[in-house]
Amino acid sequence: MENGNIYHDGVVLILETSCWGARKKLPQEKINVSADPKFVSGTKRMVDHEKYLKPIRRNQQRAPERIRDRWAVPGFPLTGASFIPKANIETVDSALEEHLRAHEELVREFLPLYPRMKEEARAELEPDGLYDEEEYPQDVRARFGFTWKYVMLEAPEPSANVMTAPMLEREKEKIGVMIEEFRANAVAILRKEFAQAVANLAECLKSGNKRRIKQESLESLTDWMERFERVNINNDRELARIVETMRGLVAGTNTREPPPETRSSPRSRPSSTPARPLSSRPEAALKRASSRRPGRESTRQPRSPSSKTRPWSTPRKSTPRTWRRPNPETTS
Repeated sequence: MENGNIYHDGVVLILETSCWGARKKLPQEKINVSADPKFVSGTKRMVDHEKYLKPIRRNQQRAPERIRDRWAVPGFPLTGASFIPKANIETVDSALEEHLRAHEELVREFLPLYPRMKEEARAELEPDGLYDEEEYPQDVRARFGFTWKYVMLEAPEPSANVMTAPMLEREKEKIGVMIEEFRANAVAILRKEFAQAVANLAECLKSGNKRRIKQESLESLTDWMERFERVNINNDRELARIVETMRGLVAGTNTREPPPETRSSPRSRPSSTPARPLSSRPEAALKRASSRRPGRESTRQPRSPSSKTRPWSTPRKSTPRTWRRPNPETTS
């Protein structure tokens, strides 16, 4: 993507969700403490949150998390909003439609159980005088919502005649500062995320077998590099070069685990397609992206195929023989 006019690079996504809180503040006389009421307050749950409301809330929370982690440019300064590059808008909209369908299905499952929830609450709260039928909404369906909209990020136009000239200049300056901070934050966050992903990979190599990379660590780095292509609206060429180098290294890495019978036998022959040793890869990409580095290259040379000793076995140590003087009495 070209580092041009950010107004043309994408849109601002505003996702709005709502869920019935099902909480009420307790009357002060029901709180049996001696502290000043200004410092102590209490609430009651009107239904079992864990059983009935948590699935709805979880789906609502996962939607923005999923968008932020996969398709949004990081570092957008407006709370509750995300900047979506134009190449990702259709994908984001499909994902939101998926979460909307899940939301509607969960609410449909919730509504028939609402009378039973109130009866369960009555059994628990009424003995203490805490149940009040009037606190429960008649139209509980209206307490749940899942909507979104897209907003174009544009500077105020003088022809709109909604601001005075000084106000217009001031607002344009504010928007310009916000955009520059957004660009700088996005670049810094992406570089930090990449450095962390490489550091995790290096740590994995230090802690285990350096000839094989754990599948989950490699997949995490691959997913991040795919995401980087979609959100690099600032055209960070330096990081793009490092990512491209790392992509080539990952493409040449064999992460397949040996079959179970191979892992269980100490004398098993190594795979015919061993992984490229990390020591043969360019160190510059790792060094520039992370302060950590993999272990040093092994200096041991492979055995010759003509050697009688099996290359996967441990050679036996030879024991020197000693000469003993014969005993004259036994030889006579």
